[in-house]
Amino acid sequence: MAKQLVGVTVWAALSALGLALACGSAEDGGIAGGDGGASAGGFGGSSASGSGSTSGSGGGLIIDSGTGDGALTDANACATDSKKAEPVPLDLYIMLDQSGSMQGNKWTSTVSAITAFVNDPQSAGIGVGLDFFPDDPECSIGTYSTPSVGIAPLPGNATAIVNALGGTGPSGGTPTFPAIQGALTYAQTHAIKNPDHVVVIVLATDGQPNDCSSNVGNVSNVAQQGAQGTPKILTFVIGVGSALTNLNAIASAGGTNTAFIVDTNGNVGQQFIDALNAIRGAALACEYIIPTPSTGSIDPGKVNVVFTPDGGQKETWPKYANEAACPPTGNGWYYDNDAAPTKILLCPGTCSMVKNTKGQVDVLFGCATQGPA
Repeated sequence: MAKQLVGVTVWAALSALGLALACGSAEDGGIAGGDGGASAGGFGGSSASGSGSTSGSGGGLIIDSGTGDGALTDANACATDSKKAEPVPLDLYIMLDQSGSMQGNKWTSTVSAITAFVNDPQSAGIGVGLDFFPDDPECSIGTYSTPSVGIAPLPGNATAIVNALGGTGPSGGTPTFPAIQGALTYAQTHAIKNPDHVVVIVLATDGQPNDCSSNVGNVSNVAQQGAQGTPKILTFVIGVGSALTNLNAIASAGGTNTAFIVDTNGNVGQQFIDALNAIRGAALACEYIIPTPSTGSIDPGKVNVVFTPDGGQKETWPKYANEAACPPTGNGWYYDNDAAPTKILLCPGTCSMVKNTKGQVDVLFGCATQGPA
């Protein structure tokens, strides 16, 4: 009897923001180019003009259900059945600077942007939580490890987030060190409880760390602990101001290369929401939940990943043991956990290529997994 093969069709496309997403297993690589909104190499952008993006248009993959596309054809094919690919659930923990220097247009525009983001239909299903710094007691990690609004899915959590934004305002200094420590504590706890989710911190600030022994170096060290920890927590940084290039060090240590810098001489609100939309797309990139076949169960040793560029030939990518085993050049993928896999992750170079090449990724079940040649 023919073995079962399940085809999962995923289309890689440029987002309406005009951004080409690039990443490594959702941790490395970046966002390049774009008209209006954030731009520059890496996950983050060095500047943002705010002149062209539309609220609600995020980067990432457009998922095709695969219905009606017909049977997949591949040298390894044994039988065919199509299922919808499900993106890995995403949770954002926003740690928002409410220091005195945020008063005026910075604060009102940032609040407006976050409000628009959480109410955007494109954000439905994403988990979002929120906390502020400084808070009382200002220098306590525990102050920031208990969120003002815990992570929960949108749109259900939108009202709580909007109410929290409306119930506070700028004052005080910038104790970024205890704030990022508390944010990481909360994010890791949440990730342990939700092992199939991608959990990231979004640090939004208009100033250099300066209170409670805060400086760029020790804040970067905490961000690095998150990026290298288990579970892995990336830190994205949005800098609201014109002279915040030192925040790039925090973003780089946090696994997202460069900070998004919002130019206060432009449309602050639009630039901020552009950054959030770009983060939404980048954080989800190149991780796939393994779908369940229509019948039977998944054999991890009988899974293959095939890519077909538009107008090109199919390529079956080899599986590697983990990210560290991925080749410096060439394509490949790996499981999140070889013993009990729940996700397929693309190797860094492969992820970058897919995000810049329109085409189709198929996850095929039922035939012996191909390894490196």
